[in-house]
Amino acid sequence: MKKNLMFILSLAVFSASCIPFVVNAPTMTPVGSLSGAVETIDTYYTLINDAQTENDLIKPWHMWTLDAQCNPREQCSLYRFQDRRWPNKVLYKLYDCGFNSVVAEERQYSRDADASAAEDVIYWKYQLVQVERAMLISDVRTAQGPGDDCALIVKNSTLP
Repeated sequence: MKKNLMFILSLAVFSASCIPFVVNAPTMTPVGSLSGAVETIDTYYTLINDAQTENDLIKPWHMWTLDAQCNPREQCSLYRFQDRRWPNKVLYKLYDCGFNSVVAEERQYSRDADASAAEDVIYWKYQLVQVERAMLISDVRTAQGPGDDCALIVKNSTLP
């Protein structure tokens, strides 16, 4: 009887430790189900928007592969990334284009201004790759907009 009770107690403790819970869920309006690629890009923009200092941009920087960090804009430099990303927050929509590809409709605005002062739309096409247990950004290019094969999945809550 004692053995059974100990087994049941151990099983209950183990099961309780495996119950999933949400931590820091991003502010977004899901329009469809999230793929790993869309979830990664949403987290990337959330980290940029939530940054309190330039040093907080280290987290989204580490969401890029080494090859992506060495693109012509960043030139393998965290400081260039920080200089480019720190002044602004981003309003965005994310389109899932399949095969770990996401198009972001992005409008930037100054960190110390209201979102209504957002700039014109820029489209970015993100290609992602699975590395161990993480999904990382492997390539970013400007795009003309989401293609016919892309579906709107996430709309940042403040984007008109």
